[in-house]
Amino acid sequence: MVVVKPTQFTCGNTFTSYPTASTSGSVTCANNVASPSANVRLRLEGYMDGTIFEDCIASGPHDVTTPSSGTHHCDGTNGGANSLPGTTIVDLIDTAAQQNGFCFDAYYNSNYDNFFIERVGQSNAATLISMLANYAFISEDGGCETELNNGDQALWAFDANEVHYFLEVQPEFAVATVGNGNIQLTVIRHDGNGGFSSDVSGVSIGGSTSDANGQVSIAVPSTPGCYQFKATRSDSIRSNAFYLTVLDSFST
Repeated sequence: MVVVKPTQFTCGNTFTSYPTASTSGSVTCANNVASPSANVRLRLEGYMDGTIFEDCIASGPHDVTTPSSGTHHCDGTNGGANSLPGTTIVDLIDTAAQQNGFCFDAYYNSNYDNFFIERVGQSNAATLISMLANYAFISEDGGCETELNNGDQALWAFDANEVHYFLEVQPEFAVATVGNGNIQLTVIRHDGNGGFSSDVSGVSIGGSTSDANGQVSIAVPSTPGCYQFKATRSDSIRSNAFYLTVLDSFST
């Protein structure tokens, strides 16, 4: 028998004790970073390199150094957007790249007092409209102007201005026992402007396809372990990860 220990429960959610029943919910970041820094759930969706990064990242307003433009401030006060410094999506990407060793490059334009992202990981993309905060485009404010707070979600996606829709899966994690039925998920298609698409059918995840209401069912695997799934559809940016922890039993 395979025994999964409590300390191994890092599949989307850290458990403080061994689960005693099926559970599911949202993946959240610790809300203990003092302003003007922030702990934000950052997701970077590339092209050929897939999901480059998806995790909580704590960062703060700071000078950003890139290969293309050297060092410039990026603290929310750029362009006079805010009176006080705050954490921006460029700050978060810069910190994540330094901590995890993937490439990040951006061009600083003095006329706009802002960085324009040119590369994340192996994905080249010089477009500002690829950045979203809580599934809303921040193109009008800029990557060094929109300030984020603890608990926010930030997304950079390659070629986002071509597909216009962004998938989200709920819940974000679940715990079940081997072969015990199905996990019910809901797929949402964000339009990047605070709205949603009513067309949520045909989204693929875990070998299943969503119905007209965005509902999809995934069979619980027969082997214990940590599983990760992403929803995809050809006209949308892939979703956040859905994490599934499968146990032999709920006994301790």
